[in-house]
Amino acid sequence: MSNQNGDAKALRPAEKLANAHNWKHLARWNGEGFYELDTEDTGQVRVRLFFTPQLLEATEEILYRNAFPLK
Repeated sequence: MSNQNGDAKALRPAEKLANAHNWKHLARWNGEGFYELDTEDTGQVRVRLFFTPQLLEATEEILYRNAFPLK
């Protein structure tokens, strides 16, 4: 017997993150060796990204969605 309820949940469109499209632009170099990220999705928590500028540029956009999974 298939799990139709589980299948229906899988087909629902995911909620959207407010800053999934521009998070790299919002990351600010703090001068001490890391970037700080403060977006609507992080709430009141400042996120530190230990990236070089080149690594931040090369980072895939999906990283943000993986870091802030939707509930």
